[in-house]
Order: sequence, then structure tokens, then C-alpha cells
Amino acid sequence: RSDVGDTRYTPVESFYNYLIRDKCSVTLHDPYVKYWEELKLEINQSIEDVFNYQFDIVVFTTAHKEYKKSKNLINHLHSQKRLKIFDTVGILSNEEIKHLQNKHSVFVLGRGDL
Repeated sequence: RSDVGDTRYTPVESFYNYLIRDKCSVTLHDPYVKYWEELKLEINQSIEDVFNYQFDIVVFTTAHKEYKKSKNLINHLHSQKRLKIFDTVGILSNEEIKHLQNKHSVFVLGRGDL
């Protein structure tokens, strides 16, 4: 859920488990969750630390206010090598999508125009 640190019954858990099952390397970020109790995982709360790594895919699964219209986040995304960006919760504005599409492939759940 947006803007809270409660991980109980989150649908993101199933998504995470599928990725791990398929041997994906996963880096997690959440400004509200330090430790994911159900999975016994430490979660990175610093967006700057997360973007010290290079990614192939970035997936937004929670619409935290820190992600919405964040110039810092958009700059971090733009500094990455070519990415596939999946916005499953509609946090990216049309302007941000257009800016990111200059370099990356951007997909937004429920938007057939992208």
C-alpha cells in the first residue's frame, strides 16, 4: 500500500517470489520498509544507494509519494544504461514518460498507448 510500511498481504510478495524462483537478481527499495518481516529481508531505504547499481529492468509496484513526480528519481532513472521500466501503479506522469522514452522503454499497466 502507498505511503505505509505495512507489508502484510502485499501482492508484491508473490511477484518477488516469482522473480527469485526464476533466479533473477533483485534489488528492493522502499522508503517506508526497513525490514520485510514476512520474507526476513533487509530493504534499502536510500534511493541514492539503490542507483549505485546498474539495472536492466525497474518495476514500480507501490505508488509512494516519494516516487511520484520526483525529479531526483527521474534523474536516477535517466542516468542508467538503457532500461525497461514497468510502472504497474501509474506513478509516472505523461511528461516523465516522454522524457524517459528518449532513452528507455517505458510500459505502464493499463495503458495500451505505451
